[in-house]
Amino acid sequence: SDRATFPLSERAAPVAHGEWLLDPSVAAALLAAVAPLFAAKSLPPWVQRGQLFSEKVGIVDDAAADGAFDGEATPTRRVVLVDAGALRARLHDLRSARDAGVASTGHGVRTSYRTPPSVSPRRLFIETGRGVSARDLLAAVRRGLFASALTAPVRVDLERDRFEVEFTGIAVVAGRAQGPVAGARARGRLSQLFRRISGVSTDRQFFVRPYPVGSPTLLVERADFD
Repeated sequence: SDRATFPLSERAAPVAHGEWLLDPSVAAALLAAVAPLFAAKSLPPWVQRGQLFSEKVGIVDDAAADGAFDGEATPTRRVVLVDAGALRARLHDLRSARDAGVASTGHGVRTSYRTPPSVSPRRLFIETGRGVSARDLLAAVRRGLFASALTAPVRVDLERDRFEVEFTGIAVVAGRAQGPVAGARARGRLSQLFRRISGVSTDRQFFVRPYPVGSPTLLVERADFD
């Protein structure tokens, strides 16, 4: 279905800066793109463990709904990766756990019988316990864009702290739709994007990328568009 996304009009991004409202599908794609951070042996220099995300954000990996064990027969358990914006844990299979001197978190994933298991998320999602309605997030947008669908895969450079998202959507002023936007692009620093998440909704949805990734509607207080 991603490949069947068509522009809604010929109009380009009408604002250069403003709030950025992300549909769950767009937010989930962005989360999947940065997921390697949670399984990396070492973190990029820009990552601040105590304030990686906004304090409104919590991220969990919990595959209990999908299976009791991972590909290495390690019991599945809930792992809180980000709590109130702070990075709290990382994912491990048996090999990475041995190298780090800790226990496996149950994230040894075997993608094929031809390859040995490797560390990977299994069911990654943003917590929504303290979220608000998507309508409230929309009402909070003074001047910005709603990203309703991607028009290209999310691009991130985890080492250089960069992201680029191309999307189609709707221009929003004072909480009201002003018309379709055929194609826009948001880009900048991941570190700034993460900390500028000012709103989390309760409408979480899951998408397969290739493991289940869940996200609600997100509101970013400021983004740069072109």
